[in-house]
Amino acid sequence: MDVFYNAANSSIAQTLGNLKGFGAYFSTLNQFVFNTSKTILGEVSLWYQFPTVDGLNQNKNQYNLDLGVKTLLLNKKMQLAITASDVLKTNRYRFSRLINNIRQEYNNYYDSRQLRLTFRYNFGNEKIKQQDRKLGNEEERRRNN
Repeated sequence: MDVFYNAANSSIAQTLGNLKGFGAYFSTLNQFVFNTSKTILGEVSLWYQFPTVDGLNQNKNQYNLDLGVKTLLLNKKMQLAITASDVLKTNRYRFSRLINNIRQEYNNYYDSRQLRLTFRYNFGNEKIKQQDRKLGNEEERRRNN
């Protein structure tokens, strides 16, 4: 969580002289294991921006929720996953400002919603041990010590 204080001053006659106020941002990422063999996994990501002052704009709240689930199969060599971003369609940038004593309201939504299906398979033998590698300049390093 992040809590902050913003202050903006303007000498332009058509705008407010100053805006100030506290704001806060909260985010969390949670991962879950749904079975004892650890082959069914889930993830929830959420962030929330509280109303705040940004320059001469008064931003309204904004938030986003992403969800995902994956399963591991065939001795965890194969992975199937489905993830969804901006599930609630709430990632909207909304703000207002006062210019020439006219209140302007903005409501912008840039659709970033996605649904992804992922298939992954790990080929090869995972039991092969990596040999210790000697660097080409190892003899020279020994001489320096």
